Amino acid sequence: MRSLQDEIASPTPAPQFATSSPLAGLRRRSLRPVDALAGSIAASAPTAAGLTLPPLLLQHSGAQAWIAVLLAAGLALAMALLVGVFARRLSGSGSLYTYVAQSVDTSRAPGRVMTLATAAFLTGAYGLVGVTALAGAGFYVARFAASVGAPVSPLVPVGTVLAVGLGCLGLLVRRISLSSRVMLAVEAGALVVLLVPVLGVLLGGWGQAAATSAASPTVAHPGGVAAGVMITVAAFIGFDHASFVGAETRRPLRTIPRVLSASVLVVAVVQLLTVTAALRAGAGALQTGVLQASGTWWTPALALAGILGFTACALASLTALSRLFLVLAKDGILPGAVGRITDQGSPVTAVLVTAVPILALTAGAVALAGPWAVVSIATSAAASAYVLAYLLTAVAVPLFLRRIGEVTAAPVLGSIGTALGLAAVWLGFVAGPVQPTDRWGAWIGVIGPLLLVLTGWEIVRRRPPGWWGRYDVPTTRDVLGGEEPSV
Repeated sequence: MRSLQDEIASPTPAPQFATSSPLAGLRRRSLRPVDALAGSIAASAPTAAGLTLPPLLLQHSGAQAWIAVLLAAGLALAMALLVGVFARRLSGSGSLYTYVAQSVDTSRAPGRVMTLATAAFLTGAYGLVGVTALAGAGFYVARFAASVGAPVSPLVPVGTVLAVGLGCLGLLVRRISLSSRVMLAVEAGALVVLLVPVLGVLLGGWGQAAATSAASPTVAHPGGVAAGVMITVAAFIGFDHASFVGAETRRPLRTIPRVLSASVLVVAVVQLLTVTAALRAGAGALQTGVLQASGTWWTPALALAGILGFTACALASLTALSRLFLVLAKDGILPGAVGRITDQGSPVTAVLVTAVPILALTAGAVALAGPWAVVSIATSAAASAYVLAYLLTAVAVPLFLRRIGEVTAAPVLGSIGTALGLAAVWLGFVAGPVQPTDRWGAWIGVIGPLLLVLTGWEIVRRRPPGWWGRYDVPTTRDVLGGEEPSV
């Protein structure tokens, strides 16, 4: 047997590996684990959720709001572990679409429809999160200006949408390492700005004067806790972002599963802290996400946290959507030109095809309806589409394990329980005790993607079956006996 030193010095040729990856052109293995974690956290937007969800939670769940957060976190963690079943075995840029495509027979109609539906719900979800994030940034810029006494024109939110969107577009057409570093810095700054006043409420008693005039949270009935769970699930959507950059992450089969679970835990901790602070300060002390303590510094500070959090979320959601469109183009579902990759490793056409329409749609909607109305409806629609994409993925887990001959009881039982929980959450969105605008948004998150499914089916049904769900594979450059490692 040859020693390790001999093998390194004169490696045995490895002809069984491919000479190039199906995702060649991307900056493979260039992202650090912390960059992938930053993307998943930013896509979940814990800062934005921490600013907006506590008032709604206290309204529905009262003093048991923290129970609703724990239950929603448990469901999200279960889903993260199921996604990890796929992420430990393959890496790529198509996330849940790739996982479902690898679980079913895409040469037959049922498998194709299930795969197209997953892609459509992911497209709707991340597109609507992009709309939410851009509109949210516009809302909080206006709030920040008002809190420091500056005049606020109705054009401020629209201008912010355009500025943030164009800034994201400029970053996305360059190397992903740059946009990931920016995403990490912006999201970290947002969390720091948010948690300083939150910890001040919890540890220093800030805002107690505001709480004296606020009604104490009441004890909620089980239906109120259930409604709180439905609301809080929206805080965790997007944790799967890391699976869109698996091909570009170092040691993806180890890194991505860990990042998925870690991002859920980070979001859960932030939500628990903000909800506990809301309980301590009193329900009336939180209005549309900004602590209303007149004369204090934390109103502009939290508005700044909202700006940073929504900006990072916009960058993360557009990154994910561009990678999804890249894989769809590689698979022949979208035109091949959408899959063009620049020398810097950016899928520039996919970036433009996704970012420009979202930017135009958001700017027009904000101009017509105002930023907060857009945030409210788009968030509900995105949550609905996300939940259905996760539901299809949970159903696909046993199919995938059977296909590769690794069926075991734990993931199969976990997929059944998680699928039932997700179905209950979605039914709660469309038929439960939610606001009419939330219910409308939930149906938008269903009808829009279904129209995409019908369109996609008309495109692909006459074509011969192809390989759907392309993912990254080791190449001769990645192993001893091949060429020098690529970046």
